[in-house]
Amino acid sequence: MKSTVLPTGPYTNHLALLIRQETPFRFLALPLYIRTKIYALLLTHPEPAIRIVMKGSTRTVWSPTYHSPHKLALLRTSQQVYAEANPMLYTQPFAFSGTQVAGDFLLRISRNRALLRSLRCETYASQSARTMFHLLAEARGLQRLSFAHVSSNETPKKAVGNIWNDAGNWLVGIDRSDPLEGLGVLMFGERAFHIRVKDKKAGGFRVTAWGPAEQVSIYAVYRVNEMLTFV
Repeated sequence: MKSTVLPTGPYTNHLALLIRQETPFRFLALPLYIRTKIYALLLTHPEPAIRIVMKGSTRTVWSPTYHSPHKLALLRTSQQVYAEANPMLYTQPFAFSGTQVAGDFLLRISRNRALLRSLRCETYASQSARTMFHLLAEARGLQRLSFAHVSSNETPKKAVGNIWNDAGNWLVGIDRSDPLEGLGVLMFGERAFHIRVKDKKAGGFRVTAWGPAEQVSIYAVYRVNEMLTFV
């Protein structure tokens, strides 16, 4: 590093440091496997899933845990870096508070829906679920879509029939040569469904989770509808 005294101008007689400009680091000159390791270190979320929530009443979806001013800036450096690193972001598992948040997220990520592999929703609401399933038609690589709770107080047969009305086209579209393939993607938690039964002794209603017999009805109703679709 060199220095000099400025002879003229507003900083006359001030000492100026002359810093040699360094050559920019040629990141793309690195082998692909090294770049991939760098992408993984920067983009891989340490938690089991990237949690997506809706911010206030703005309907803006974001992740409070996957948040950094520099984490996603890498994707904006060049088209090549974007193409290499972007799949590493969207193939990670995502978790949502409900189907409405999931639908808004899917709408905003546009063509990146094709990269999704695993999605988990805490709650299921029919109206927003229809939008979500419609957008998931482009997620051809999706391997798992699970729900922890389903908002339904109906009988198992009717509840599963409603889900078929929401998701039937998406389920069949997963693999038209084998429509039952969709059952390997769509999953529900063990206590996802509940039945509200009137309690004659204590009064009011008693809510109980579906048992094994009711769980089987999910697959029975699906098979019936699937066969009717392809008649």
